[in-house]
Amino acid sequence: LLLAFAYTGGPFPLAYRGLGDLFAFVFFGVVAVMGTYFLQAHQFTWMSFIVSLPNALFATCIIITNNLRDIDTDRAAGKHTLAVRIGDRNTRIEYTAMLVIAFLVPPALWLLGMVQGWAWLIPWAAAPIAFVMARDLWATPRGPALNPLLGRTAQLNLIFSVLFSISLLLG
Repeated sequence: LLLAFAYTGGPFPLAYRGLGDLFAFVFFGVVAVMGTYFLQAHQFTWMSFIVSLPNALFATCIIITNNLRDIDTDRAAGKHTLAVRIGDRNTRIEYTAMLVIAFLVPPALWLLGMVQGWAWLIPWAAAPIAFVMARDLWATPRGPALNPLLGRTAQLNLIFSVLFSISLLLG
């Protein structure tokens, strides 16, 4: 509850200071995954950190989409989200980069020797969905037209996470 308050309330609302993306990355990705792992394994590992990154990146994509949608109204209201600060084009680049980086995590695990065999390829089954979403993001104007992409980004997070979990079990 305190974190939610710090995100949009209090004397220093993080979301309106350009820190919402970082907040989502850390707390809805890294802390959520590593915290869950810690509760079960009673330790933190580099592997738990690395596997938290795709979830962190997709969670951030949800915030990015929301902030891109609201650039005009946020700017008018004096909310200085990261999207307001960096502008439309750079926000779209940020979203696209987050998608790409998420898909680079499984091969990175394989290259680091943390997973074996072919299983690291399984999450890549979601790559066509991500490609279409990035294309749609670039083709969609700001405003309510971006609303469907919010839900689709959350769906991609779920699909990728399930496939990634399967790959980790098999690899």
